Amino acid sequence: MTATRRISTLSRLMAALQGFAEKVAWFVSMLLFALLYVIAFAPLALFMKLRGRRFLPMFDGSEKTCFFPKEKIKPGMEFLKRQW
Repeated sequence: MTATRRISTLSRLMAALQGFAEKVAWFVSMLLFALLYVIAFAPLALFMKLRGRRFLPMFDGSEKTCFFPKEKIKPGMEFLKRQW
């Protein structure tokens, strides 16, 4: 009887600790992502904006699609050799 009571008490304690650990892990991950944004991404974006450079191509809106056409590949031995 005592061993069963001790196991149930330990399982309740572990469940409470797991809930607390999940909250701490969420807080730490949000803190790390915020620091990563402030230290790395925001200064890089500001630097690139000041230089007038863009990472992605800009479209004027007259295009029907944003995809560029690709060349047709003729299947043959050269094509198969380049795959591997």
